[in-house]
Amino acid sequence: MRIHFAVGICLYLSAVPLAAQDGKIVRLPARVTLTQAGSVSIDRGTDHGLSIGDPVWFYPRGQGTVEGRVERLEARTAWVRFSDPDMVVDIGVRGEVLLPRDRLQKEQPEGQVPDHPPWPEPIQDWDPQDPLLKGRPGTHPEARPSQWGGRWTNSLNWSRSSEGGQRDFAFARSGLDLWFENPFSQGGQLWIDGELNYRSVTVPDEPDFNDTEFRLDRLSYAWGGSRQQAERIQVGRFLQYEFPEFGVLDGAEFGYRLASGDRVGASFGFMPEPNSSHSTGKDLQTAVFFRHLPLEKDHFSIGSGFQKTWHEGNQDRDLWVTTLRYQPIYGFHLYASSWVDFYGSQDKAKTSSMELTQFQATAGYRWQNGDGLNLSLRRIRFPETLRFQVSSLNRQALRDQENLSLDLSGWHQLNDWISLSGSLHQWSDQDDSGGGGEMRVEFEDLIWSGSTFAATAFRQAGKFSDATGGRLELNYFRNSSVWRLYWESVLYQQAGFSGGQADLWQQSLRLSWDHSFSSHFSLSTYLEQLFGEQQNSTSIGIFSQTTF
Repeated sequence: MRIHFAVGICLYLSAVPLAAQDGKIVRLPARVTLTQAGSVSIDRGTDHGLSIGDPVWFYPRGQGTVEGRVERLEARTAWVRFSDPDMVVDIGVRGEVLLPRDRLQKEQPEGQVPDHPPWPEPIQDWDPQDPLLKGRPGTHPEARPSQWGGRWTNSLNWSRSSEGGQRDFAFARSGLDLWFENPFSQGGQLWIDGELNYRSVTVPDEPDFNDTEFRLDRLSYAWGGSRQQAERIQVGRFLQYEFPEFGVLDGAEFGYRLASGDRVGASFGFMPEPNSSHSTGKDLQTAVFFRHLPLEKDHFSIGSGFQKTWHEGNQDRDLWVTTLRYQPIYGFHLYASSWVDFYGSQDKAKTSSMELTQFQATAGYRWQNGDGLNLSLRRIRFPETLRFQVSSLNRQALRDQENLSLDLSGWHQLNDWISLSGSLHQWSDQDDSGGGGEMRVEFEDLIWSGSTFAATAFRQAGKFSDATGGRLELNYFRNSSVWRLYWESVLYQQAGFSGGQADLWQQSLRLSWDHSFSSHFSLSTYLEQLFGEQQNSTSIGIFSQTTF
């Protein structure tokens, strides 16, 4: 089956919505601090005005623009999910969050208190060591009025490739995300999140492929965890609350807040398959965790958790995860995450009893004028598990496989209308090594008021090919709309090829339009053309979001 778009839908889809109240949209710079397949963590959160569903653009070297949406929020960090579950964006990569201006909060350095008039009445019986609101009872969650809200999203994407014969690809998605606060007058929260996906592929001399699939991403109920309740319980299908590194769970998680502010807890249940259907029942897990959260330092936390899994009844993975976050508004910041796997006699490929299979760290400094510097390190080894069997690797390859990357990035506001940014990158595995870098300059209001123009040059030495190229970007922000024109030209020099396949000059051109019609409805469209040697394809699409 082929999906045909109306002639008028020939613009670019930003893949995520905008929800502006006063109509003015602004860009908030961000950096990737932690990464895993399908999602990343960035150094922005609710303190910076972010909300669930906000669009985020990332600019990795040689990958064009990668788009995602905010899925989970904390005060100064956020997890962003990509539509492609296999998408990987390295730590340190530059990104931008699109925000309505009235949600963008002015950051205030720690230790600075705004001026205010003198107190009209003296404070009676107050100890400076006591909490500010001690003695003032809060509203219990079960006494709050019931309310609900949600998002309804729809997207349709189609592409046609004429290289090597005409091939058509179509993908449609409709998703509904609902939340209910205090739905049963018990102070709890109910979440429902599911989507219906349709795929179609048409290739020459082959039967057409069509597939429709429903996926339930979340159906859970949680209660507790408030100021009045130290314990928090969540049941159903959900991304684990305290340690999202442990993945999506079909089961229950219990957490308890100690008097010191630290949190302890455990979880138990099945782990859905990380595929398009989220089928479940094969992998059972249990986990325990502890997180230290000093009451006087909301910008610091350190946690550790242990997860044990069974695959189809057989003992599988023993995983120990440790995370650290130190993030004041300005100055030095640090994010780190380590995964250690333990092996036993049932594991044949690994010879050691324990192995650091994943380590990620980002350290940097942020000045009050917005300038910043980041140094990021990532090390990955494949664990030996029954759940994720890498069929293409033999035991020796599984034992030796390793990927190491080091990134240094910085950005500087030269004056009111020129900003500079750049990065250096080095990688290695068990056989090869390479690296690269990029330089970017951006001009505010260069062409007309409300526009930005940026030019980027990059070079990347990869495992199978070297890429040298440039990118030009023109963005125009006008009231509740964002127009974007993007052109990238890259020369790929492929290792092990000769003749016409050795050097490939490929280019991409994109045009996008995003518009917020109101605070509850937004629309995005796109048009993209890939051309050059060994590629010729056109893609168009549309995305809409309704909030209520």
